[in-house]
Amino acid sequence: MGASIDVGQISRVKKFVAIIGLGLLTFPLLRHLSFELRLDSSDSPAEVVSTLLGVSSGLMVGFVGLMILGILVDGGSGYRKPALLIVMLVLGGLWIASYPSGWLLGVPLLVYPLLRRFGFGVRTTEKEVQ
Repeated sequence: MGASIDVGQISRVKKFVAIIGLGLLTFPLLRHLSFELRLDSSDSPAEVVSTLLGVSSGLMVGFVGLMILGILVDGGSGYRKPALLIVMLVLGGLWIASYPSGWLLGVPLLVYPLLRRFGFGVRTTEKEVQ
């Protein structure tokens, strides 16, 4: 008849998606931290433009990661592991440290989990809601 959905498989998929979202926030951050060094070593206008495009594309990738985590945390039954809360807060702090453009991702990455911090680690099921 119909295929049954294993809760363990769903949990593994959510964990995998969380890792992808965190990766999409981490890799641009690492590149973003070296932005000033790359900008100082740029000799021509073309290198400066290339460096600026690299930073802006990194921010776009970071926004995608932030949206993935937002959908994962609030969508459906949600994925709110306490470790995810901690990692999101640490990444938000690191993004804020890369002032000024890092604030574009850092502030939402700190505010979003802080507003939902009480839901992390609390498992809700349909039976508890009814």
